[in-house]
Amino acid sequence: MGESPAYAMRKLFIFFCAEGAENFSRQFFTDNFYKTFLELSEDPVPHVRLEYSKALRSVVPLVETNTQL
Repeated sequence: MGESPAYAMRKLFIFFCAEGAENFSRQFFTDNFYKTFLELSEDPVPHVRLEYSKALRSVVPLVETNTQL
């Protein structure tokens, strides 16, 4: 979903990451979603980047203490 050509699917992936960040373990999130999530920060569609900035509130606390990153 995060690499979909449809911007709506990329927005949905970001929303899913934000919701999942509150429910997934840190290790599971970083192993499966973090790389794609980070790549979406440079998405060409402004609405995707806006959704990304909103999702940071949920994702940053999950990964900021992870020393593997």
